[in-house]
Amino acid sequence: MVYVNEGYNEYDSATGLFKLSLLEPDAVTPVDSHYCDPSCVDFAGESNCNCVYWDPVDLVYPVDQEKMIFITTKVIQQSYQQRQDPCDEDTCHTPWTTGVTDSWYTVDVDQYLLSIYHQAVAPYFLQQDIKAHDGVEPGTSWHSRYVQTCWDLFGQLLDTEGHPIYNSVSGQSDAIPIGSLVEASGENWTRAMDLGGMFRVIIEYGDCKDLIWYDDEETNKICNSASGAVNYYQYRVIHLPQQFSTWHTMVSVDQQTRAVRNSTGINFIFTITGTFSKFSFSSLMTTLVSIYIFISLTSFVVDFILLFAMPERKLYALAKYEMTENFSQMRKDMMQQSSIKQKIDKLRQVATYKNLKDVIQLLKEMNTILPPAHVDQLALACMEVYVDDRDFEAAAQCSIFITGDSSKCAAEILLNHLKEAYLLAVQFDSIEDVYKVKDEANRQRNHVVMSLCEKYLSSRVHNVGEVLEDTTPGAEETPGAMPSVNVFGD
Repeated sequence: MVYVNEGYNEYDSATGLFKLSLLEPDAVTPVDSHYCDPSCVDFAGESNCNCVYWDPVDLVYPVDQEKMIFITTKVIQQSYQQRQDPCDEDTCHTPWTTGVTDSWYTVDVDQYLLSIYHQAVAPYFLQQDIKAHDGVEPGTSWHSRYVQTCWDLFGQLLDTEGHPIYNSVSGQSDAIPIGSLVEASGENWTRAMDLGGMFRVIIEYGDCKDLIWYDDEETNKICNSASGAVNYYQYRVIHLPQQFSTWHTMVSVDQQTRAVRNSTGINFIFTITGTFSKFSFSSLMTTLVSIYIFISLTSFVVDFILLFAMPERKLYALAKYEMTENFSQMRKDMMQQSSIKQKIDKLRQVATYKNLKDVIQLLKEMNTILPPAHVDQLALACMEVYVDDRDFEAAAQCSIFITGDSSKCAAEILLNHLKEAYLLAVQFDSIEDVYKVKDEANRQRNHVVMSLCEKYLSSRVHNVGEVLEDTTPGAEETPGAMPSVNVFGD
Protein backbone atom coordinates (compact mmCIF):
# COMPACT_ATOMS: atom_id res chain seq x y z
CA MET A 1 0.00 0.00 0.00
CA VAL A 2 2.83 2.40 0.86
CA TYR A 3 4.85 1.58 -2.27
CA VAL A 4 2.19 0.66 -4.82
CA ASN A 5 -0.24 3.45 -3.95
CA GLU A 6 2.61 5.89 -3.23
CA GLY A 7 1.34 6.66 0.23
CA TYR A 8 4.63 8.46 0.94
CA ASN A 9 3.76 11.29 -1.50
CA GLU A 10 1.93 14.56 -1.05
CA TYR A 11 -0.23 15.75 -3.97
CA ASP A 12 -1.31 19.12 -5.39
CA SER A 13 -3.89 19.63 -8.15
CA ALA A 14 -2.71 21.29 -11.35
CA THR A 15 -4.21 24.52 -12.62
CA GLY A 16 -3.10 26.45 -15.65
CA LEU A 17 -3.69 28.55 -18.72
CA PHE A 18 -3.50 28.01 -22.48
CA LYS A 19 -3.46 29.88 -25.76
CA LEU A 20 -5.25 28.51 -28.84
CA SER A 21 -4.81 29.48 -32.47
CA LEU A 22 -5.59 27.90 -35.83
CA LEU A 23 -2.74 27.46 -38.32
CA GLU A 24 -2.96 26.80 -42.02
CA PRO A 25 -1.00 23.70 -43.02
CA ASP A 26 2.11 24.06 -45.14
CA ALA A 27 0.37 22.50 -48.14
CA VAL A 28 -3.33 21.82 -48.45
CA THR A 29 -4.09 18.67 -50.42
CA PRO A 30 -7.64 18.85 -51.82
CA VAL A 31 -9.51 15.63 -51.28
CA ASP A 32 -12.36 14.41 -53.48
CA SER A 33 -14.92 14.25 -50.70
CA HIS A 34 -18.61 13.51 -50.98
CA TYR A 35 -19.49 17.11 -50.29
CA CYS A 36 -17.68 18.21 -53.47
CA ASP A 37 -19.07 15.47 -55.72
CA PRO A 38 -21.42 16.54 -58.57
CA SER A 39 -24.02 14.20 -57.12
CA CYS A 40 -24.08 16.12 -53.84
CA VAL A 41 -27.41 17.76 -53.03
CA ASP A 42 -27.10 21.00 -51.10
CA PHE A 43 -29.57 22.41 -48.65
CA ALA A 44 -31.48 24.23 -51.40
CA GLY A 45 -32.11 20.91 -53.09
CA GLU A 46 -29.75 21.64 -55.97
CA SER A 47 -26.90 19.45 -57.06
CA ASN A 48 -23.15 20.13 -56.92
CA CYS A 49 -22.59 21.50 -53.43
CA ASN A 50 -20.32 24.47 -53.17
CA CYS A 51 -16.86 24.03 -51.64
CA VAL A 52 -14.66 26.90 -50.47
CA TYR A 53 -11.22 27.29 -48.94
CA TRP A 54 -11.06 29.69 -46.03
CA ASP A 55 -8.02 30.90 -44.17
CA PRO A 56 -7.80 30.47 -40.37
CA VAL A 57 -9.13 33.97 -39.70
CA ASP A 58 -12.42 33.16 -41.45
CA LEU A 59 -12.70 29.63 -40.02
CA VAL A 60 -12.57 30.70 -36.36
CA TYR A 61 -15.73 32.41 -35.11
CA PRO A 62 -16.07 34.17 -32.82
CA VAL A 63 -12.45 35.15 -32.37
CA ASP A 64 -12.59 36.25 -28.71
CA GLN A 65 -13.55 32.96 -27.05
CA GLU A 66 -11.81 31.82 -23.86
CA LYS A 67 -10.93 28.21 -23.11
CA MET A 68 -12.55 27.11 -26.36
CA ILE A 69 -12.30 27.52 -30.11
CA PHE A 70 -14.99 27.12 -32.80
CA ILE A 71 -13.93 26.06 -36.32
CA THR A 72 -16.43 26.40 -39.17
CA THR A 73 -17.02 23.37 -41.42
CA LYS A 74 -20.34 24.21 -43.15
CA VAL A 75 -22.24 27.43 -43.80
CA ILE A 76 -25.85 28.22 -44.76
CA GLN A 77 -26.26 31.90 -45.66
CA GLN A 78 -29.57 33.65 -46.29
CA SER A 79 -29.44 37.01 -48.08
CA TYR A 80 -31.97 39.81 -47.40
CA GLN A 81 -32.74 43.09 -49.23
CA GLN A 82 -34.01 46.25 -47.60
CA ARG A 83 -37.70 46.62 -48.51
CA GLN A 84 -38.24 49.48 -50.99
CA ASP A 85 -41.97 49.29 -51.94
CA PRO A 86 -44.18 51.88 -50.22
CA CYS A 87 -46.27 50.69 -47.30
CA ASP A 88 -47.87 52.07 -44.22
CA GLU A 89 -47.46 51.07 -40.64
CA ASP A 90 -50.23 48.51 -40.88
CA THR A 91 -48.75 46.66 -43.86
CA CYS A 92 -44.97 47.01 -43.33
CA HIS A 93 -44.41 44.23 -40.82
CA THR A 94 -41.21 42.97 -42.47
CA PRO A 95 -38.55 45.53 -43.34
CA TRP A 96 -36.45 42.94 -45.23
CA THR A 97 -37.32 40.83 -48.23
CA THR A 98 -35.91 37.33 -48.57
CA GLY A 99 -33.17 36.87 -51.15
CA VAL A 100 -30.88 34.05 -52.20
CA THR A 101 -29.94 31.10 -49.96
CA ASP A 102 -26.40 29.83 -50.37
CA SER A 103 -24.66 26.89 -48.71
CA TRP A 104 -21.12 25.58 -48.84
CA TYR A 105 -18.56 23.46 -47.04
CA THR A 106 -15.13 24.63 -45.93
CA VAL A 107 -12.77 22.17 -47.53
CA ASP A 108 -10.03 20.14 -45.82
CA VAL A 109 -10.51 21.65 -42.37
CA ASP A 110 -9.26 18.39 -40.90
CA GLN A 111 -5.78 19.22 -42.29
CA TYR A 112 -5.56 22.58 -40.48
CA LEU A 113 -3.43 22.63 -37.34
CA LEU A 114 -4.60 23.69 -33.90
CA SER A 115 -1.69 25.36 -32.10
CA ILE A 116 -1.91 24.78 -28.34
CA TYR A 117 0.37 26.46 -25.81
CA HIS A 118 -0.39 25.56 -22.20
CA GLN A 119 1.19 25.98 -18.79
CA ALA A 120 0.39 24.06 -15.59
CA VAL A 121 1.02 25.18 -12.02
CA ALA A 122 0.84 23.35 -8.70
CA PRO A 123 -0.11 26.40 -6.57
CA TYR A 124 0.48 24.92 -3.11
CA PHE A 125 3.87 23.42 -4.00
CA LEU A 126 4.86 26.62 -5.83
CA GLN A 127 4.16 28.72 -2.74
CA GLN A 128 6.35 26.38 -0.72
CA ASP A 129 9.15 26.80 -3.28
CA ILE A 130 8.83 30.59 -3.23
CA LYS A 131 8.93 30.59 0.56
CA ALA A 132 12.06 28.42 0.48
CA HIS A 133 13.69 31.01 -1.86
CA ASP A 134 12.96 33.92 0.50
CA GLY A 135 9.90 35.09 -1.44
CA VAL A 136 11.67 35.38 -4.80
CA GLU A 137 9.41 34.47 -7.72
CA PRO A 138 10.72 31.79 -10.12
CA GLY A 139 12.44 33.20 -13.17
CA THR A 140 15.99 33.55 -14.39
CA SER A 141 17.52 33.03 -10.93
CA TRP A 142 15.80 29.73 -10.25
CA HIS A 143 13.22 27.43 -11.81
CA SER A 144 10.45 25.57 -10.01
CA ARG A 145 9.47 22.11 -11.20
CA TYR A 146 5.92 22.97 -10.17
CA VAL A 147 5.57 25.46 -13.07
CA GLN A 148 5.66 23.49 -16.33
CA THR A 149 4.87 24.34 -19.95
CA CYS A 150 4.34 22.20 -23.00
CA TRP A 151 7.75 23.40 -24.23
CA ASP A 152 9.50 21.68 -21.31
CA LEU A 153 7.62 18.39 -21.10
CA PHE A 154 6.70 15.39 -23.18
CA GLY A 155 3.07 15.05 -24.26
CA GLN A 156 0.84 12.73 -26.23
CA LEU A 157 -2.59 12.71 -27.82
CA LEU A 158 -4.32 9.45 -26.89
CA ASP A 159 -7.18 7.71 -28.62
CA THR A 160 -10.12 6.11 -26.85
CA GLU A 161 -8.06 2.98 -26.10
CA GLY A 162 -5.16 4.92 -24.61
CA HIS A 163 -2.78 4.56 -27.54
CA PRO A 164 -0.83 7.62 -28.71
CA ILE A 165 -1.62 9.10 -32.12
CA TYR A 166 0.43 12.27 -31.70
CA ASN A 167 3.71 13.00 -29.86
CA SER A 168 4.81 16.47 -28.87
CA VAL A 169 8.07 18.05 -29.96
CA SER A 170 10.30 19.50 -27.26
CA GLY A 171 10.81 23.26 -27.26
CA GLN A 172 7.69 24.30 -29.17
CA SER A 173 3.91 24.45 -28.87
CA ASP A 174 1.83 21.51 -29.98
CA ALA A 175 0.37 21.69 -33.49
CA ILE A 176 -2.26 18.96 -33.80
CA PRO A 177 -4.39 18.40 -36.92
CA ILE A 178 -8.10 19.03 -36.37
CA GLY A 179 -8.88 15.64 -37.85
CA SER A 180 -6.60 13.92 -35.31
CA LEU A 181 -8.41 15.58 -32.41
CA VAL A 182 -11.79 14.41 -33.71
CA GLU A 183 -10.38 10.94 -34.40
CA ALA A 184 -9.07 10.74 -30.82
CA SER A 185 -12.64 11.06 -29.53
CA GLY A 186 -13.84 8.12 -31.66
CA GLU A 187 -16.25 10.32 -33.65
CA ASN A 188 -16.51 10.09 -37.46
CA TRP A 189 -15.04 13.17 -39.11
CA THR A 190 -17.62 13.39 -41.92
CA ARG A 191 -20.48 13.24 -39.45
CA ALA A 192 -18.87 15.85 -37.20
CA MET A 193 -18.21 18.17 -40.15
CA ASP A 194 -21.75 17.89 -41.51
CA LEU A 195 -23.72 18.11 -38.25
CA GLY A 196 -21.25 19.92 -36.02
CA GLY A 197 -20.12 18.74 -32.65
CA MET A 198 -18.72 19.65 -29.26
CA PHE A 199 -15.54 18.06 -27.94
CA ARG A 200 -13.96 18.41 -24.52
CA VAL A 201 -10.17 18.31 -24.65
CA ILE A 202 -8.63 17.39 -21.29
CA ILE A 203 -4.95 18.22 -20.80
CA GLU A 204 -3.88 16.01 -17.91
CA TYR A 205 -0.54 16.45 -16.16
CA GLY A 206 1.15 13.67 -14.21
CA ASP A 207 4.44 12.02 -13.21
CA CYS A 208 6.57 10.26 -15.80
CA LYS A 209 6.84 7.18 -13.60
CA ASP A 210 3.08 6.66 -14.03
CA LEU A 211 3.18 6.88 -17.83
CA ILE A 212 2.04 3.86 -19.83
CA TRP A 213 5.00 3.12 -22.09
CA TYR A 214 4.65 2.08 -25.72
CA ASP A 215 7.21 1.02 -28.28
CA ASP A 216 7.82 4.57 -29.35
CA GLU A 217 11.29 6.05 -29.80
CA GLU A 218 10.15 9.61 -29.12
CA THR A 219 8.48 8.55 -25.87
CA ASN A 220 11.54 6.80 -24.53
CA LYS A 221 13.78 9.66 -25.61
CA ILE A 222 11.90 12.55 -23.98
CA CYS A 223 10.27 11.16 -20.84
CA ASN A 224 12.81 9.04 -19.01
CA SER A 225 15.21 9.33 -16.11
CA ALA A 226 18.11 10.23 -18.39
CA SER A 227 16.43 13.36 -19.75
CA GLY A 228 15.51 14.58 -16.29
CA ALA A 229 11.80 14.98 -17.10
CA VAL A 230 9.68 14.21 -14.05
CA ASN A 231 6.29 15.25 -15.47
CA TYR A 232 4.34 14.70 -18.64
CA TYR A 233 0.95 15.63 -20.09
CA GLN A 234 -1.65 13.83 -22.17
CA TYR A 235 -4.52 14.99 -24.37
CA ARG A 236 -7.78 13.08 -24.04
CA VAL A 237 -10.73 14.10 -26.25
CA ILE A 238 -14.32 13.36 -25.26
CA HIS A 239 -17.19 13.78 -27.75
CA LEU A 240 -20.17 15.48 -26.16
CA PRO A 241 -23.49 14.15 -27.53
CA GLN A 242 -24.83 17.38 -29.00
CA GLN A 243 -24.61 19.33 -32.25
CA PHE A 244 -23.23 22.82 -32.39
CA SER A 245 -23.76 25.82 -34.68
CA THR A 246 -23.72 29.61 -34.42
CA TRP A 247 -25.78 32.39 -35.96
CA HIS A 248 -24.48 35.83 -36.90
CA THR A 249 -25.66 38.70 -39.13
CA MET A 250 -23.64 40.81 -41.57
CA VAL A 251 -25.11 44.13 -42.77
CA SER A 252 -23.79 46.15 -45.71
CA VAL A 253 -22.37 49.59 -45.25
CA ASP A 254 -25.31 51.28 -46.94
CA GLN A 255 -27.71 49.28 -44.74
CA GLN A 256 -29.53 48.03 -47.87
CA THR A 257 -28.56 44.34 -47.71
CA ARG A 258 -27.76 41.88 -45.01
CA ALA A 259 -26.80 38.22 -44.71
CA VAL A 260 -27.73 35.86 -41.87
CA ARG A 261 -25.17 33.10 -41.61
CA ASN A 262 -25.70 29.77 -39.80
CA SER A 263 -22.25 28.26 -39.23
CA THR A 264 -21.92 24.61 -38.31
CA GLY A 265 -18.58 23.35 -37.07
CA ILE A 266 -16.35 21.82 -34.45
CA ASN A 267 -16.21 23.39 -30.99
CA PHE A 268 -13.28 22.37 -28.76
CA ILE A 269 -13.52 23.11 -25.01
CA PHE A 270 -10.20 22.84 -23.15
CA THR A 271 -9.57 21.91 -19.51
CA ILE A 272 -6.29 21.48 -17.59
CA THR A 273 -6.20 18.89 -14.83
CA GLY A 274 -3.85 16.43 -13.17
CA THR A 275 -1.61 16.31 -10.12
CA PHE A 276 1.94 17.01 -9.05
CA SER A 277 3.52 14.92 -6.30
CA LYS A 278 6.52 14.99 -4.00
CA PHE A 279 7.77 13.02 -1.02
CA SER A 280 6.27 13.97 2.33
CA PHE A 281 7.28 12.48 5.68
CA SER A 282 3.94 13.45 7.23
CA SER A 283 2.07 11.65 4.41
CA LEU A 284 4.24 8.58 4.97
CA MET A 285 3.50 8.54 8.70
CA THR A 286 -0.23 9.09 8.07
CA THR A 287 -0.27 6.14 5.67
CA LEU A 288 1.62 3.88 8.09
CA VAL A 289 -0.72 4.78 10.97
CA SER A 290 -3.74 4.14 8.74
CA ILE A 291 -2.34 0.72 7.79
CA TYR A 292 -1.75 -0.12 11.46
CA ILE A 293 -5.27 0.93 12.42
CA PHE A 294 -6.76 -1.05 9.51
CA ILE A 295 -4.83 -4.20 10.45
CA SER A 296 -5.73 -3.81 14.13
CA LEU A 297 -9.39 -3.30 13.29
CA THR A 298 -9.38 -6.37 11.06
CA SER A 299 -7.78 -8.47 13.79
CA PHE A 300 -10.32 -7.19 16.33
CA VAL A 301 -13.27 -8.05 14.09
CA VAL A 302 -11.95 -11.56 13.38
CA ASP A 303 -11.25 -12.19 17.06
CA PHE A 304 -14.69 -10.92 18.05
CA ILE A 305 -16.40 -13.26 15.57
CA LEU A 306 -14.31 -16.26 16.68
CA LEU A 307 -14.71 -15.66 20.42
CA PHE A 308 -18.34 -14.56 20.58
CA ALA A 309 -20.20 -15.64 17.43
CA MET A 310 -18.80 -19.00 16.31
CA PRO A 311 -20.19 -22.28 17.72
CA GLU A 312 -16.76 -23.48 18.89
CA ARG A 313 -15.87 -20.18 20.54
CA LYS A 314 -14.71 -21.85 23.77
CA LEU A 315 -12.16 -23.94 21.88
CA TYR A 316 -10.99 -20.85 20.02
CA ALA A 317 -10.53 -19.05 23.33
CA LEU A 318 -8.39 -21.92 24.66
CA ALA A 319 -6.26 -21.86 21.52
CA LYS A 320 -5.89 -18.09 21.51
CA TYR A 321 -5.04 -17.38 25.13
CA GLU A 322 -2.26 -18.97 27.19
CA MET A 323 -2.83 -19.24 30.93
CA THR A 324 -0.04 -17.73 33.00
CA GLU A 325 0.67 -17.52 36.68
CA ASN A 326 -0.94 -14.90 38.84
CA PHE A 327 1.48 -12.02 38.60
CA SER A 328 -0.51 -10.03 41.12
CA GLN A 329 0.42 -12.61 43.75
CA MET A 330 4.03 -12.37 42.62
CA ARG A 331 3.95 -8.60 43.09
CA LYS A 332 2.40 -9.13 46.50
CA ASP A 333 5.16 -11.58 47.46
CA MET A 334 7.81 -9.16 46.25
CA MET A 335 6.30 -6.41 48.35
CA GLN A 336 6.25 -8.74 51.34
CA GLN A 337 9.90 -9.66 50.74
CA SER A 338 10.78 -5.99 50.65
CA SER A 339 8.83 -5.41 53.86
CA ILE A 340 10.56 -8.37 55.56
CA LYS A 341 13.95 -7.03 54.52
CA GLN A 342 13.11 -3.69 56.10
CA LYS A 343 12.00 -5.41 59.31
CA ILE A 344 15.14 -7.53 59.36
CA ASP A 345 17.26 -4.39 59.04
CA LYS A 346 15.32 -2.79 61.87
CA LEU A 347 15.76 -5.88 64.09
CA ARG A 348 19.44 -5.93 63.30
CA GLN A 349 19.68 -2.29 64.30
CA VAL A 350 17.80 -2.87 67.57
CA ALA A 351 19.81 -6.00 68.30
CA THR A 352 23.04 -4.10 67.66
CA TYR A 353 22.20 -1.79 70.53
CA LYS A 354 21.75 -4.94 72.66
CA ASN A 355 18.21 -4.02 73.55
CA LEU A 356 16.95 -7.59 73.92
CA LYS A 357 13.63 -6.53 75.36
CA ASP A 358 12.74 -4.48 72.29
CA VAL A 359 13.88 -7.30 70.02
CA ILE A 360 11.66 -9.82 71.76
CA GLN A 361 8.75 -7.36 71.60
CA LEU A 362 9.23 -6.87 67.84
CA LEU A 363 9.40 -10.61 67.25
CA LYS A 364 6.17 -11.09 69.15
CA GLU A 365 4.46 -8.46 67.01
CA MET A 366 5.81 -9.99 63.79
CA ASN A 367 4.69 -13.43 64.92
CA THR A 368 1.08 -12.24 64.93
CA ILE A 369 1.04 -10.57 61.50
CA LEU A 370 3.57 -12.48 59.36
CA PRO A 371 3.67 -16.06 58.10
CA PRO A 372 5.82 -18.46 60.15
CA ALA A 373 8.50 -18.70 57.47
CA HIS A 374 8.97 -14.91 57.55
CA VAL A 375 9.14 -14.89 61.36
CA ASP A 376 11.82 -17.61 61.16
CA GLN A 377 13.92 -15.34 58.92
CA LEU A 378 13.58 -12.44 61.37
CA ALA A 379 14.49 -14.59 64.38
CA LEU A 380 17.53 -16.09 62.63
CA ALA A 381 18.68 -12.58 61.67
CA CYS A 382 18.51 -11.51 65.33
CA MET A 383 20.36 -14.64 66.42
CA GLU A 384 23.18 -13.93 63.97
CA VAL A 385 23.66 -10.49 65.55
CA TYR A 386 23.83 -11.85 69.08
CA VAL A 387 26.02 -14.81 68.11
CA ASP A 388 28.50 -12.42 66.51
CA ASP A 389 28.66 -10.70 69.92
CA ARG A 390 29.00 -14.09 71.67
CA ASP A 391 25.74 -13.49 73.51
CA PHE A 392 24.34 -17.00 73.15
CA GLU A 393 21.77 -16.50 75.89
CA ALA A 394 20.08 -13.65 74.01
CA ALA A 395 20.32 -15.67 70.80
CA ALA A 396 18.61 -18.60 72.53
CA GLN A 397 15.72 -16.35 73.57
CA CYS A 398 15.24 -15.30 69.94
CA SER A 399 15.16 -18.96 68.85
CA ILE A 400 11.94 -19.66 70.72
CA PHE A 401 10.02 -17.89 67.89
CA ILE A 402 11.32 -20.32 65.26
CA THR A 403 8.84 -23.01 64.11
CA GLY A 404 10.16 -24.32 60.79
CA ASP A 405 12.11 -27.62 60.73
CA SER A 406 14.99 -26.38 58.66
CA SER A 407 15.02 -23.06 60.54
CA LYS A 408 15.24 -24.92 63.91
CA CYS A 409 18.23 -26.84 62.63
CA ALA A 410 19.87 -23.57 61.51
CA ALA A 411 19.21 -22.04 64.96
CA GLU A 412 20.90 -24.97 66.72
CA ILE A 413 23.90 -24.58 64.43
CA LEU A 414 24.13 -20.88 65.35
CA LEU A 415 24.02 -21.83 69.05
CA ASN A 416 26.82 -24.40 68.45
CA HIS A 417 24.43 -27.21 69.42
CA LEU A 418 25.68 -29.42 66.65
CA LYS A 419 24.40 -32.72 68.10
CA GLU A 420 20.91 -31.23 68.56
CA ALA A 421 21.06 -29.88 65.03
CA TYR A 422 22.09 -33.31 63.71
CA LEU A 423 19.22 -35.02 65.57
CA LEU A 424 16.70 -32.55 64.15
CA ALA A 425 18.03 -33.05 60.61
CA VAL A 426 17.82 -36.84 60.96
CA GLN A 427 14.38 -36.56 62.52
CA PHE A 428 13.12 -34.48 59.60
CA ASP A 429 15.05 -36.69 57.14
CA SER A 430 16.68 -33.61 55.61
CA ILE A 431 19.93 -34.52 53.86
CA GLU A 432 20.51 -30.84 53.07
CA ASP A 433 20.47 -29.93 56.76
CA VAL A 434 22.77 -32.89 57.56
CA TYR A 435 25.26 -31.48 55.07
CA LYS A 436 25.00 -28.08 56.80
CA VAL A 437 25.68 -29.70 60.18
CA LYS A 438 28.64 -31.64 58.71
CA ASP A 439 30.15 -28.46 57.23
CA GLU A 440 29.84 -26.62 60.56
CA ALA A 441 31.31 -29.63 62.46
CA ASN A 442 34.23 -29.71 60.03
CA ARG A 443 34.80 -25.99 60.57
CA GLN A 444 34.77 -26.44 64.38
CA ARG A 445 36.77 -29.73 64.08
CA ASN A 446 34.03 -31.62 65.94
CA HIS A 447 35.00 -35.10 64.77
CA VAL A 448 32.20 -36.86 66.67
CA VAL A 449 29.36 -35.02 64.98
CA MET A 450 31.22 -35.08 61.68
CA SER A 451 31.49 -38.89 61.88
CA LEU A 452 27.80 -39.20 62.65
CA CYS A 453 26.90 -37.12 59.61
CA GLU A 454 29.17 -39.20 57.36
CA LYS A 455 27.65 -42.49 58.57
CA TYR A 456 24.12 -41.18 58.01
CA LEU A 457 24.88 -39.88 54.56
CA SER A 458 26.67 -43.09 53.50
CA SER A 459 23.78 -45.21 54.73
CA ARG A 460 21.36 -43.11 52.76
CA VAL A 461 23.42 -43.53 49.62
CA HIS A 462 23.66 -47.32 50.24
CA ASN A 463 19.90 -47.68 50.67
CA VAL A 464 19.21 -45.64 47.54
CA GLY A 465 21.55 -47.96 45.62
CA GLU A 466 19.71 -51.07 46.92
CA VAL A 467 16.37 -49.64 45.89
CA LEU A 468 17.70 -48.93 42.40
CA GLU A 469 19.17 -52.43 42.15
CA ASP A 470 15.93 -54.09 43.30
CA THR A 471 13.95 -52.28 40.62
CA THR A 472 16.12 -53.59 37.77
CA PRO A 473 14.57 -56.37 35.58
CA GLY A 474 15.13 -59.88 36.96
CA ALA A 475 16.08 -58.77 40.47
CA GLU A 476 14.41 -60.41 43.42
CA GLU A 477 12.11 -58.19 45.39
CA THR A 478 13.41 -58.48 48.96
CA PRO A 479 12.23 -56.07 51.58
CA GLY A 480 14.98 -53.92 53.06
CA ALA A 481 14.99 -51.54 55.96
CA MET A 482 17.17 -48.56 56.64
CA PRO A 483 19.83 -49.59 59.20
CA SER A 484 19.63 -47.85 62.54
CA VAL A 485 22.27 -45.32 63.33
CA ASN A 486 23.89 -44.91 66.69
CA VAL A 487 23.66 -41.21 67.16
CA PHE A 488 26.21 -40.69 69.88
CA GLY A 489 28.37 -43.85 69.21
CA ASP A 490 29.77 -46.09 71.85
